[in-house]
Amino acid sequence: MLEDKKKPPIPPNPRAYVLNLLARREYSVGQMRQKLKTRGFEPKVVNALILELQKEGLLNDERFARNVVDVMLRRKPAGRAYLVAHLRKKRIARETAVDIVDGILDKTDESDLAEKLLRTRWRYFSKFEVETSRRKAYNYLSRRSIGYEAAKSAFDKLLKEEND
Repeated sequence: MLEDKKKPPIPPNPRAYVLNLLARREYSVGQMRQKLKTRGFEPKVVNALILELQKEGLLNDERFARNVVDVMLRRKPAGRAYLVAHLRKKRIARETAVDIVDGILDKTDESDLAEKLLRTRWRYFSKFEVETSRRKAYNYLSRRSIGYEAAKSAFDKLLKEEND
């Protein structure tokens, strides 16, 4: 017969539980708070533990956000709004997310990001007529929060390369 789905038992040592989680990957403060809350820990215990981990440097939202944005920009670039929204999903405070993203994107040219994104999908876009291909490329880039000027520049560059 089917067993009742029960909540997993509360680990006896919350610190050991958190250190075990952090040994696998990094978490934001908000993610860790949510994880501990769903495990059934008392709010006072959760708050005290999070403060302790922040003082020790094991939980740091700024470091976490920087790492997330760096990885995203290397793998599949995106614009400012997309990156901020992604960090907000990871429970990073809006002010922190905006500061981190702005700091990193100040050093980056949006046209380069657009070009990198388009190159990954160029084979698909290039099989359409030019105007259809342009529309599809601009829509794709706009969903990744890339501005019109950067999208136009990247598309024109790749189209010129293909025609040469």
